[in-house]
Amino acid sequence: MSSRFRHDLFTSFGQMKGYADFILEDYQRLGANTPEPAPQLKILSAKLLAHARNWERDSDSIQSSETLAELCLPILDQILEIVQGLKHTSHAPIEDLARFHHALNKAGVTLRNRGDLAPKIDHPAPTTQPQIGRPQGTILIIDDDAGEQEMATRICEDAGHVGVAVGSLEDGIERALTQDYDAILLDWNMPGGGARTFLSRYHETNLAHRAPVILISAEGDSNVFIDAMRLGAVDFLQKPYDRKELIARLDYAVRTKLAEERLSNAMARLRREEESRRHLVLNIFPSHIAGRVMKGENPIADLAPDVGVLFVDIVGFTRLTLTTTPKDIIAFLSLTFEWMESLTSRYGIEKIKTIGDSFLAVSGLTEERPIHLSMLADFALHLLQYAKKIVTPAQIPLSLRMGLHRGPVIAGVVGKQKLGYDLWGDTVNFAARLERLAQPDTILTSSEVFQSLDKDYILIPAGKQEVKDLGQRQLYNIQGKREKKPS
Repeated sequence: MSSRFRHDLFTSFGQMKGYADFILEDYQRLGANTPEPAPQLKILSAKLLAHARNWERDSDSIQSSETLAELCLPILDQILEIVQGLKHTSHAPIEDLARFHHALNKAGVTLRNRGDLAPKIDHPAPTTQPQIGRPQGTILIIDDDAGEQEMATRICEDAGHVGVAVGSLEDGIERALTQDYDAILLDWNMPGGGARTFLSRYHETNLAHRAPVILISAEGDSNVFIDAMRLGAVDFLQKPYDRKELIARLDYAVRTKLAEERLSNAMARLRREEESRRHLVLNIFPSHIAGRVMKGENPIADLAPDVGVLFVDIVGFTRLTLTTTPKDIIAFLSLTFEWMESLTSRYGIEKIKTIGDSFLAVSGLTEERPIHLSMLADFALHLLQYAKKIVTPAQIPLSLRMGLHRGPVIAGVVGKQKLGYDLWGDTVNFAARLERLAQPDTILTSSEVFQSLDKDYILIPAGKQEVKDLGQRQLYNIQGKREKKPS
């Protein structure tokens, strides 16, 4: 016999068994005594399923299908009499009896393959409205059989879930791709390509959170289960399914989906926190140090043999603070230091930090380049050239003084709760003292820098000056770059 016959047969028998359970529960819920014939509905439905399973083991035989009809049709007649009688009892659950009758009708049509077993009863629309919100999970039910839709929806609601049923594959695909569900209950033999089409389209789409798919089929072939799992289904149930088993599998699927969502959200939050931490570290530390800090390297201590060190100071800043509001002071410093910092990458140098109204930049710290000191000198000359375009809160052009020196430095990270990157050594101290000795709008430098830059830059002697702790030193002012002679 065809797989469609098997599907329709087991579907209708399974619905009869399910609605038999609902009818018994209806009587209890309504507080009425259960009529004596009512339990027979469940017993006889189970008997039909037993006959069908026995037949399935020998379903290739035409004689066995005829035998199945001979066994089941009398039972269907017996059940029909019970249903008709229950309709006239007090507190009769009319809706569920009608649904049971509808499934009974389908079973008879399937077995006899001719006119209805009983007058066809329109399948009533369910009166239970979906619960507002998501008490546990929202289940998408995709089945072309209205009775299966109603049965699965009732089971979902009894388990505290919300069941949303659709009758076509296209509707199911559209809902699954555009709305969020916690599990999907999918009939294997759906018209329009079946579950294979659904699973292929569902899993090829890049959704943030896919719902676990539970396949339901009347097929007894284990290859169906294997195909479903390969296509992305997470579970499989054979029709007719046990109600408690379906609830257990739905509960597990919903818990799994919600757990995956919580895990995914937690991972996304960690990634955001890590990116925020990375951004913060990159803002605090030079790029070559930031990576080492994030890796947890401790201690970070380096000796750089030849580094250019430049201190830049704002002339008259102390007096400015006496006549300017804190808000305007901070705005002025932010504008000035952001401008300076924006030029560091252009000239290939590194900002180390700001100290009050001073800006500390270096060259040659991360890599030994013969021209690194020239890059730092070009940066300093650029600052002098364009500083006057910035107006201080006192409405006067910005004036800078700078100190430049070269030599070995110690560089590293200190602190535990508040980390800080800094430089130490005589080279740093000398550059800082040169900045203090410099006149406004000048770049004061040492003889060591003079020896390195004299060929390409104009350096004017500033005479011998007393440098704290270092004695008399010949100093120079950098005025600009020499014009290159045509070759």
